[in-house]
Amino acid sequence: MWLIPLAVFVLAFAKCFNLRESFNETVWFSVAYIGTLGIIYVFDMTPYGYISTSPTGIGGVIAMLAGFIAMWIRHRRWRKEEAIKKAQREAAARAEAERRKAAGLPPAQEGGLIAGAFRFAGSVQRARKGAKGQSQTTQ
Repeated sequence: MWLIPLAVFVLAFAKCFNLRESFNETVWFSVAYIGTLGIIYVFDMTPYGYISTSPTGIGGVIAMLAGFIAMWIRHRRWRKEEAIKKAQREAAARAEAERRKAAGLPPAQEGGLIAGAFRFAGSVQRARKGAKGQSQTTQ
């Protein structure tokens, strides 16, 4: 039984490559799975015995389907949230670019510290090549 949450976590991570969202989808699956098993157990306690709570029986299959449906719903909601966040980031970047342009500043550089370091190294290399080319033409 302990393999089910682990397998669900791996499946969720394979879908989104985000640890936090994988954990959230695993929680959604587990809550729906256990909740459905609880409902099936209540029905099993009645004298009619429609569905058995056996993990390998129809009750387990129904609970797994409910878990996967909950996981799918959470994944769809996450995708919508990410699309909204991306649109907001792009709008903020456009506004920042227009603000910098209106202020007469150069455009902002994309990336972080490492990208800046590589950009600087490239500019130094270009300057050296340019200086080397100029010294060869003057000789």
